Amino acid sequence: MEKLTYNLRIRNSFKSYLVILIILTIIINFIGIFLPIVRNDDPILYAIISKNMVLNSNWSSLIFKGQDWLDKPHLPFWLTLLSFKIFGVKSFAYILPGFIFHLIGAYYTYNLAFSLYRNKEIGLISTLIYLSSLHLFISSIDVRAEAYLLGSIIPSCYYWYKYAQISKTSIKYLLLGTTFTAIALMTKGPFILLVSYGGIIFKFVFNKEISKLFSLKWISAFILPFIFILPEYISLYLQFDSHPEKLVHGKYGVSGIKWFLWDSQFGRFFNTGPITVNHVQPFHYFYYFHTFLWSFLPWSLIFIFICLRDLKYYEKIENKNHLLFLFGSFIPAFIVFSITKFQLDHYINILIPFSSILCAEWMYRYKKHNKNIPASILNIQIYFCYFLLILVTILSVIIFNLFTNLLILSLVVLIIYIFLRQRKKYQIDKIIVYSVLVFNLIFIFMLEVNEIYIKYDLGYQVANQLNNMNKAQLLTYKVDSLTLEFYLNSKYKTIIDIKDIYKYNSYYLLISENNLKLIQGNKYYIVKVFQETTIDKVFNNILHLSDTSKFTHKYLLIKI
Repeated sequence: MEKLTYNLRIRNSFKSYLVILIILTIIINFIGIFLPIVRNDDPILYAIISKNMVLNSNWSSLIFKGQDWLDKPHLPFWLTLLSFKIFGVKSFAYILPGFIFHLIGAYYTYNLAFSLYRNKEIGLISTLIYLSSLHLFISSIDVRAEAYLLGSIIPSCYYWYKYAQISKTSIKYLLLGTTFTAIALMTKGPFILLVSYGGIIFKFVFNKEISKLFSLKWISAFILPFIFILPEYISLYLQFDSHPEKLVHGKYGVSGIKWFLWDSQFGRFFNTGPITVNHVQPFHYFYYFHTFLWSFLPWSLIFIFICLRDLKYYEKIENKNHLLFLFGSFIPAFIVFSITKFQLDHYINILIPFSSILCAEWMYRYKKHNKNIPASILNIQIYFCYFLLILVTILSVIIFNLFTNLLILSLVVLIIYIFLRQRKKYQIDKIIVYSVLVFNLIFIFMLEVNEIYIKYDLGYQVANQLNNMNKAQLLTYKVDSLTLEFYLNSKYKTIIDIKDIYKYNSYYLLISENNLKLIQGNKYYIVKVFQETTIDKVFNNILHLSDTSKFTHKYLLIKI
């Protein structure tokens, strides 16, 4: 009886610190949503399109630089538009919906793990691994379509799994599975079905139950999502199909509905769509192998070990159906991603919840039986954490100011103290605590580095300058900045020919230092000088920030 009471106390203590680590990780991740979105890439592009929807009061049309834009379905833009309506057009309002979907993905990762193994600890460990994996940590604030997919695909997998467990049709699970699948469809397109239904199909095929897929129960589950996405069809029809005179992707008479059902995904897969890749990287079939290794840090080594172990001892594994479901959701999509020539690192995000559950189940098994895990994995994982801890400390001392250094070093000291307290704990406890705390610290470090880069984002800095001044017309000459378009409260004009500036009176001009000689005949004064560069150059020169002349370009805001 005393032993049972002791074991229960240990289990409750284990669950308690898992919950504490989950809350801590969410809080630290939440800090990032208050940073501005900078860089001229997808997030700021999507934010501008949503801003245009607000300004034009048009929910159906996606417009960029005055042109019809056909590259993504509508749902993320609708959600961003709603957020803009509530909070105003700002970076926080853009990131918030994606962050909420990221948390929904975490919640359903727990639900899916619990439903598979009927164990709260496995569910909590799965959630913690999901929240602390490197790429999901970053992508929760660098919001793209994948953030919304995590909060729709994982719930759809959960409800389809629950639907499969019941012999008869369950209206509740059918409608919930259909709803979340439809949300995923309106976020990315038909290829997401490979993940939403992959685990179920994989399990039926391996168990020689393919006939179930052709029952009325499952035919309705496959068809209903395409009915639930009626708002997407209507929007595409209104913007494209009803206007054959529009020139889109260099062609007239483009069908938005055909693009959605075929070109948006299959066109990219076969490299025959309107957006193609002409220069394929060597060995591109292996791109996602190394991408997954760094994206799933610090849990990659454990996942590789699990895959090799399960392959070797498959016949001895209990609950094979659970394994088939998880690998069935992971492997087909991973293979398809690897075959296609159109490859981006964030595509892999939607597979991380399944690998998180597999890792959690493996960890809990050792915890439950008080067994020692392989020494090689334990040592590599712990020494890797110490290496990162030392690296962050050294870089912080070199890069940051005194206040940031004190913050980082205080956190390092606190983490080392917790490490020392964990010496006598179970090995799994140490792996979890060490890995989660170190990667929380790395995220804080990355946020601080991003603060440095913000100083070199031209559009953001110029917009802040002008938004705080009296309203005046802005002209730009040879400046390509999406952040300027998003953050500037007023519209500006881009000058193609420098002689066009003579058409205007009393204006501000944004021009590079190299082109300043083109307006020497005009009277002007310099309002402010800006340094501009890209984030990769900031990282490459992070140890040489005292001399920025080697990797930045100067732009001047002048009053003429």
